[in-house]
Amino acid sequence: MTKVLYLGRERDDGGVVDGLSHAAPHLTVCGASPDAATTPPSVDCVVTTPDATADGVSVATALRTAGYAGPVVLFGTGSHESMASRLDELGATTYVRRRVADERAPWWRLAEAVERVTTAESRRHETRLALSHDSGQELLRCEDDAAVAAAVVEVVGDVLGVEVGVVEAVASDDGGHDTHVVAATAGFDAELLADPTVTAAMATGSGERTSVEDASDDGVVAVVPVGDRLHLLIDGRGVPAVEFDLLETVAATTEAAFDRVRREARLREERDRLISLFENTSDAIVDVEAVDGEPIVRDVNESFERVFGFAREGVVGRDLDEIVVSTDVPVGDAALGHGLDDEPSEREVRLSTAGGVRDFLYRSVPFDERERRRGYAVFTDITDRKRIERTLGRLHETTRTLVRAETADEIAEITVQAVTDILGYPVTTVRLYDPESEALRLVAVSADTAAVLGERPADGPEVDLAWGAFETRTPLVVDDLSAHGITDVSIERAMYLPLGDQGLLTLGSPAAEQFDDSDRRLAQILAANVGVALSRAARIHVLRDREAELARQNERLDAFASVVSHDIRNPLSVARGYLDLARDACDGDEDPSPHFERVERAHERMNRLVTDLLELARQGEAVGATHEMGIGSAARRAWDAVDTGSATLDVVEDRRLQADEERLGTLFENLFRNCVEHGAGDDGTVHVRVGAADDGFFVEDDGTGVPETERETVLERGYSTSDSGTGFGLSIVGEIVEAHGWTIRVAASGTGGARFEISGVDTRAHGALE
Repeated sequence: MTKVLYLGRERDDGGVVDGLSHAAPHLTVCGASPDAATTPPSVDCVVTTPDATADGVSVATALRTAGYAGPVVLFGTGSHESMASRLDELGATTYVRRRVADERAPWWRLAEAVERVTTAESRRHETRLALSHDSGQELLRCEDDAAVAAAVVEVVGDVLGVEVGVVEAVASDDGGHDTHVVAATAGFDAELLADPTVTAAMATGSGERTSVEDASDDGVVAVVPVGDRLHLLIDGRGVPAVEFDLLETVAATTEAAFDRVRREARLREERDRLISLFENTSDAIVDVEAVDGEPIVRDVNESFERVFGFAREGVVGRDLDEIVVSTDVPVGDAALGHGLDDEPSEREVRLSTAGGVRDFLYRSVPFDERERRRGYAVFTDITDRKRIERTLGRLHETTRTLVRAETADEIAEITVQAVTDILGYPVTTVRLYDPESEALRLVAVSADTAAVLGERPADGPEVDLAWGAFETRTPLVVDDLSAHGITDVSIERAMYLPLGDQGLLTLGSPAAEQFDDSDRRLAQILAANVGVALSRAARIHVLRDREAELARQNERLDAFASVVSHDIRNPLSVARGYLDLARDACDGDEDPSPHFERVERAHERMNRLVTDLLELARQGEAVGATHEMGIGSAARRAWDAVDTGSATLDVVEDRRLQADEERLGTLFENLFRNCVEHGAGDDGTVHVRVGAADDGFFVEDDGTGVPETERETVLERGYSTSDSGTGFGLSIVGEIVEAHGWTIRVAASGTGGARFEISGVDTRAHGALE
């Protein structure tokens, strides 16, 4: 039985409850205060007056706010026209006018309105149930977007009896929208898509249902969004009874269905990718489940069967640690442990396989599935990589051995042994270039080379290949020697690797397979290191030859110095003694012979010459220990050791430097002696200045200077502009400068005298001196 609630003041009800009950005995009618509108009533219909209020708002508004969704009938005295326009505003379903003069007709009209709205609500409920049930059943069976669109079109069309289409609207480059029909009922009018009002409704992006009024026909066209790009386009023209708000429920169900099929499609794609990866990858993969802490095999891929030699049927259900055995874990110790860690992990292991011991990168990839601990154990074969790493390590050890070798023959023997032991090539030769014969000389061969190659001719195709590689300094790899006319050997492939400009390394193998990239790279690394070692040995050989030659020269210099020191000075001392005796014998003569003076000057010059020769021979030696000292102090000590007559010295700026103290003193002495002997005027005076320069120091005077044309030759041995000079003084200066690694330049001083600039000296500022 239909339940009706009248909400109004008791004094104002005017017998509404009694009148409606009398007019429609099948209705159950009761009354209550308007304040009851704040709680949604459990009735089929509510009757109230337009002016009745609950907490200051209309009863109908209060009911809607409280969540009541049933029909609300307004029963009042106002005109029908004025109230009909306010129904939506008030939240009411319909309005019935009550005429006071009419005693019975208002109750009948009210009863008819109640019957009409409750019947309509019942139909709405039935329609909602039908839409929900039918669309739910159909959409659950859909597996893709097209099926969802077709199902919703069929359900809405059948239940509501309208033409409907699912339309996709995509933003276009010109700022508008491109639309097309995804699915539609047979009578759907596609021309609706050309209606700008319809297009504008789909382009709003508001996410709310939009009703588009049609002026030419009864009814409306409804646009109901389904997600971001799809819309239900309902053609309700000529079907005014269609309750379009029911379509929002269908739209929500449809959007959920689209989300479901897309999510399931992604899951299927992910599952298919995982299955494809599991089945087709070259890595050995095991599907593992943790059971009581043990890794139990649930599945394996074909790569696992091939690598480890186990059939799937023989390993499923077994402990993985009992199947995959590590060679690094001693028998009786803890198992390798291919269990499932809490987080993904990886480590390198050596395992026994169907093809022998191999190196693997083991990775554990855990995940949880329905309260079970699952995961994948992935075994990636890294044997080749580890072999290359171990080979590189051994090659580095060989390189250290090569660097310690001192002769080319020793390096060649080490190289042949390394190629055989490390790279595994049985046929190996090392040829070194002989500049005299301009040919490659065989200096080292592996043990198997003679047996494989036999007695090789001095010329022929093989020699041509070897010489071509050496001459162009380009590695040559030959995978088929017979193609080059070499058919009389039992090797099929060879590598010819230049050792820089020192020689050639040849590697041969009887195997028919081609050299792979790792073979070539490793062999070229070794060849490059051998070339460096040979070049180093050659340099050492040259240096040792030079050292031996220098030692022989020093021995000759020592012998020369001994001759000068003893065999020449002794006769000079005897001659000076006899000169003194001759002077004593002539003592008292009024006019002593002037020849005595000439002989004495000759003796002094010869003694000076001997001294300079000894000093010059000693300056060829390397500089010994150096000490830090001041330029000024060294210059003053040297000045005091030289007979400078009336010459003067001025140190203008002092700095400290590292030098051999005795050699630096000799340098200053010879420069000061040169200034006094060649720069002094007729009165024997000359002013000498010493000071620090940017990267060294200088010595200059205010004398006559050195002509510009002679500045390049004054440092040469034997050069002198004086009859009494030896020509070795400035040469000794040059030797000392060179021994220290410095440079010297002869220039003119500011007063036109001679200036000697020594540069390349590591000096430290010490302050200017007065």
